[in-house]
Amino acid sequence: MAETYGFFDGDAEYGQEEFNQYFNAFLRSGVMVEDDGQMGMNVSRSSSTGNIAYQVAVGMAILRGFWFRNAQPTTLNLTSISSLSRYVRIVVRLSVKEKKVELAVKYGTRSSNPPIPALQRDSEVYEISLAKILQKPSSSATILTDERSDPTVCGAIRPRETTEYDTLLKQQQEQWNTWFESQQGAIGAQRQIDIQATQPEGQVAGRIWIKTY
Repeated sequence: MAETYGFFDGDAEYGQEEFNQYFNAFLRSGVMVEDDGQMGMNVSRSSSTGNIAYQVAVGMAILRGFWFRNAQPTTLNLTSISSLSRYVRIVVRLSVKEKKVELAVKYGTRSSNPPIPALQRDSEVYEISLAKILQKPSSSATILTDERSDPTVCGAIRPRETTEYDTLLKQQQEQWNTWFESQQGAIGAQRQIDIQATQPEGQVAGRIWIKTY
């Protein structure tokens, strides 16, 4: 059947595929931005004694329409290395086959010039990277890089196809600017509008000064 639709009460049955097609159609995969403007699921070095441990803060993510919530800080331990360095990634991994979304450690190859482990993104597994870590042959020698803001490997949960919306807002702003600039000094002495960087000279009752930068 070429046409599908939903969701209606009745005899039609909806499941994983229909719901994830729906959410994936208008939301890009990524990490949720909290009410304070900060992205959730920040990765930081844990103070666990004797372990190379990193803690993932609380937060929520969406991966191809599947959601994941980290309700409390989660600690992930890295295996130690005795020689050469490697990159490690802390990822959120969706496994369609296993019907699971989870936090995971993704290890790269040890080398004098170590490569960053690639993310798996295919029909079975989809990963987003919260952080990459350069791990050296010492429990204390690690360098962490936050990757949540990079849309190529993670990014924020955001709507798809906002071009038309952004264009509409831009047009409205341009129309407002054109009208507003035409009113500068044209409404008479009672409500003169000055748009400039420096404070206008002289005192005029009702004058409006909009400072530009």
